[in-house]
Amino acid sequence: MNKRKSAKVNFLLVMLFSTVIMACSDTGQPVKGTYSNESGYCWYIDLPQHASSSDSMKNPNVSTLQLFEDGKKMGPAHSGHDDIRKLGMGRYSHWGEGVRFSTTDNSNPNTNNRIYSIKLK
Repeated sequence: MNKRKSAKVNFLLVMLFSTVIMACSDTGQPVKGTYSNESGYCWYIDLPQHASSSDSMKNPNVSTLQLFEDGKKMGPAHSGHDDIRKLGMGRYSHWGEGVRFSTTDNSNPNTNNRIYSIKLK
């Protein structure tokens, strides 16, 4: 390979690597653990370290937590828990010590081979 082609290949590799790094950091940290089925389409994951910034009866829209499925932002956030249970389709709520959510296709997050991650704005 000549120097010019080598430089182009190196440039493309650097751009690709940079894009991957930016995409990973933009979707926050992976949520690890087992998701428990609360009922219907609603799944729950315990996140006590973020409890102080969650929604509550007094402040139902204060949480800035964003939830991602395979790098794609889910939502709407601050959804009613009954809507998550009955309708699903990616709705979620950061409430108390955890997150109640449904996957975007209402599948089981423990077996659908997708990666879930969170980010606080």
